[in-house]
Amino acid sequence: MKKSLKIAVAAISLSATMAPLSNLKVEAIEAAAFTLNAGSWRKRSLEDVQASVNEVVSLGNQTYIVQWGDTLGTIAAATGISVNDLAAINQISNPDLIISGSVIYFDAVNHTLTYTEPSGEEVTVAAEETNVAEVIEDTTIVEDTTVVEDGYLIDEIEEWDLGEAMNANQDESPAEEVVVDDSALEQALAEEEAARLAEEEAARLAEEEAAQLAEEEEAAQLTEEEAAQLAEEEAARFAEEEAARLAEEEAARLAEEEAARLAEEEAARLAEEEAARLAEEEAARLAEEEAARLAEEEAARLAEEEAARLAEEEAARFAEEEAARLAKEEAAQLAEEEAARLADEEAANSTDPTVYGTPIVVEATAYSRNEAGLGNFTADGTDLRLEPAVIAVDPSVIPLGTTVYIPGWGYYRAADTGGAIVGNKIDVHFENVADTYQFGRQSLTIYIVD
Repeated sequence: MKKSLKIAVAAISLSATMAPLSNLKVEAIEAAAFTLNAGSWRKRSLEDVQASVNEVVSLGNQTYIVQWGDTLGTIAAATGISVNDLAAINQISNPDLIISGSVIYFDAVNHTLTYTEPSGEEVTVAAEETNVAEVIEDTTIVEDTTVVEDGYLIDEIEEWDLGEAMNANQDESPAEEVVVDDSALEQALAEEEAARLAEEEAARLAEEEAAQLAEEEEAAQLTEEEAAQLAEEEAARFAEEEAARLAEEEAARLAEEEAARLAEEEAARLAEEEAARLAEEEAARLAEEEAARLAEEEAARLAEEEAARLAEEEAARFAEEEAARLAKEEAAQLAEEEAARLADEEAANSTDPTVYGTPIVVEATAYSRNEAGLGNFTADGTDLRLEPAVIAVDPSVIPLGTTVYIPGWGYYRAADTGGAIVGNKIDVHFENVADTYQFGRQSLTIYIVD
């Protein structure tokens, strides 16, 4: 469906004194309007505008350059300054219309607005102190605005009409905001503006010329006295105006000096308070650090003393235990030596081989020279017929010639060996074969006595 397009020139919305559009301008606008893309303008989100404002504030600037897609309502929400204040201080007569690339003055951090008075003086005030009624009269402020690029805005403005073709489609649907970016339109606007300025300049010169001629004619009719009186009155009026101007300038200078003095005093007071605060914080920090250092030193001293005490106690305990251990070992050694000495004495005085002999556990068997296959002589040549009390041994355990005592059987001499007698084994000789059967095989303790 076709959309009806209504076009307004941004400059006209910003200046009430501009002359009406010429036919040339209207023709340029109409030629450009039909080439527009209705979707070319997209409103920037609050998050995007907020990010742009934050970037400006982080650089210490108090101005924001309007970007394509901004609205005054979004900029106001991002800076925390109302639409009315932004429009008033930046002399925006139509808040529905802001131009891409134009400058918005503000201080989002301190919530102040900056503007330039007609005298050229730059003034900064708190946003909440501004009075929109004093700056813009009979202006309706809305919460949403549209940026124009290259000086043109397409919006729903009733007083602009593109012709009968577009009027035919006006009732079909609401108008869409579309941006015109056309060099022919820009050139037409520039030519129209130049023509308007030339016309205004010619009118001004003609008016001045007429006024001058009227003054000359009036002056020619005046008498010398009247001329003198008028000159005196003019001089008085000029002197009065000059005195008023000088008084006003003096008052402004004194006010400025007073403001500067108050600002200087306030800055000095704030600096003094800040210095006092910093000194107090520094003193508190030093006191805290000193207290921490003393506490740390005290803790270290107590820990050192405690460690020394524990070490001393540990050393004392260890010394006591060591003394007790040594005393115990000494006592045990003495007791052992005493027991050995008594055992030696007892063994020396005893006739019991189980007392003074060296015990050894052996596996014992028995044999007899009277068994078939055995002879009368032992391995060391002992004649068993003459000395039957003999045992066969492993010479590496019990050397040949050693006298041993076998409990219940008496004394025997190690005088024989055997192939099966290895290690702690002995073979006891008996004259009677029946005794060997009675003895059998047994494990017993024998005593080496010689």
